[in-house]
Formats: sequence, structure tokens, C-alpha cells
Amino acid sequence: MAAPEGLGACPSGRVPDCVSTADASGDPRRRLTPLGVAAPIADVSAAALRVLGRLPGGRVLERGAGRIRARAVSRVLRLRTEVVVVVLPGAVHVRLAGPRGLLDPRTLRERARDLLAAIDAEIRGWDPPDGGWLRR
Repeated sequence: MAAPEGLGACPSGRVPDCVSTADASGDPRRRLTPLGVAAPIADVSAAALRVLGRLPGGRVLERGAGRIRARAVSRVLRLRTEVVVVVLPGAVHVRLAGPRGLLDPRTLRERARDLLAAIDAEIRGWDPPDGGWLRR
């Protein structure tokens, strides 16, 4: 699967330090399922922006036309994770890239799933899920 425009591919390498809804490496530890949505792109983008604002040490670096790039910094070790969210009609795609070799790939997958679940809850107006990575 080709990456949606603006998402970018995970960098190649031995360490799965990146997870994405559009990963084409064949490594199942890197591949995620996009979030299906029925809301308008503007509403979904606004929900994603609100959720990204709750990331620990979160900072939006770029945004525009259905694409948001942010950075989160872990609370204890101050490790940086780059987060890219691309909103397309009917789907939300994400890519999370962490420090090479420092984060367990399961950690990145869990963070990405927490992020997608929080975006889904925000769109629906539900209380956000209790994700350890996202603060309320």
C-alpha cells in the first residue's frame, strides 16, 4: 500500500522504530489499521488537533490541508516521538517514529492505537479512553 500523500513512509532499518497505517515493509509490528470515519474532514482534523494537544510534551510543528505533524516528548527520559496524522475522506492515517532502538515496537504500536482511539472518541464526543500516553 502506498502511503497517503503527506504521511511519509517509515524509514527502513533493522529496528522497527516506526509504525504506520501505510507501512509497506511487510513487518507486522510496523503496520496499523487506519481509523474509519464518517465525519467531515474539517471536523476530524479539529478533533485530531485537540488530541495532539494532549500528548505529553506535545507540540504541533506543521498543519494544513488534512495533515498535522507534531512532536511528543516522554515525561521521564525526554525521548521524542514524531507523530503525523493525515485525514482523508473516510479514514485517519497515522505514523509514529521514535528514537532508533530506544522504544520497544510494542510501545509505539500502543501509542498509535491510543492516539487513534482518542481521535475516534473526540469525534464522537465520548470521554477519551484511559491511555497511559495521553493525558486528559
